[in-house]
Amino acid sequence: VGMLAVAGVPAPDDLMRIAARTGDVRTSEAAKGLAYAFSRTARHRPEPGRSLHEALAQAWQRHGVGRDPELDAWMVRGLGVSAIDSVWTRAGASGIASESVRAMELARAARDLPLGEADGPAETHLAMIEALLNHPNPAVSVMLADGLAARFGADDMPEPVRLRLEARLADAQPDMPGAGTGQDGAALPSASDPELRLALVQALAAPLPDSVRRVWLQDRLPDLAASLDRNPYLASRMAPLWTQTETPTQTLDRFASWLEQGGVLAVQAVTGLPTVWAELPEGSEQQERIKAMVRRAIEQGERGPAFQAEPLLMDPSLFPLSDAFDRWF
Repeated sequence: VGMLAVAGVPAPDDLMRIAARTGDVRTSEAAKGLAYAFSRTARHRPEPGRSLHEALAQAWQRHGVGRDPELDAWMVRGLGVSAIDSVWTRAGASGIASESVRAMELARAARDLPLGEADGPAETHLAMIEALLNHPNPAVSVMLADGLAARFGADDMPEPVRLRLEARLADAQPDMPGAGTGQDGAALPSASDPELRLALVQALAAPLPDSVRRVWLQDRLPDLAASLDRNPYLASRMAPLWTQTETPTQTLDRFASWLEQGGVLAVQAVTGLPTVWAELPEGSEQQERIKAMVRRAIEQGERGPAFQAEPLLMDPSLFPLSDAFDRWF
């Protein structure tokens, strides 16, 4: 039944009847199959307040919220915010910390929690955010930080949420006194994970005004730059931050260096060029430099950079059709 629902075979009315019978599903595996079907596709994801949503929630309660992390994960994705409180009430911080599947879905959904109320976020939601930020698996914390960055990218972040992000970032600085320790003095996990540090910086920077963000990032990016030596894939996170703090000339100097190094860094260099190009004033002398870098990326013969150059090659203000034809054909 779950596979049929994923394939889009049952109509909504049929899914209503399926959900009404989920109480007869005795095994956890069967329940997970059905929960997966409702969570996997947006078309079948039940809307809060509808009878289908209520039927699925009741079936979950009968099987036991908090007993099966995988079932909880699919239910959180399928039922949305209403399921988050149920999992937290049953599993708590220790239950969330003990595994990753359920925690990843909680971190994914936490961005939709009602965190911006006039009287501040609920203490239970703040406790959940703190537990997810300090999860043993840094991917969980990164997921949450990315969600909060997207949520508050254009709005003021509630002060209690910001304070918890700042505290986690302080613990993620390995050279700071007390780094990697909680209030009880116990070691916190993943304290120096570079991707987590970058994700926290991005989340904290997102809601800042442009002028404040620039200075705030300039104070922090130099310490993070060394992470690229160990993990060049972090360039995808660092490139957008540098474009917010450097002049176009400085950013293009950096991208030119990455392009010559090839591989992942070359891909990220070309990926970042459209952002620089979009911010240049009309007639900028940097236009010819960007065109030369795109040509260099193609001439190097690496598929990744060449593929990422497509948006610029298709931009007639940068590469007129006649110029492109004469150059490449």
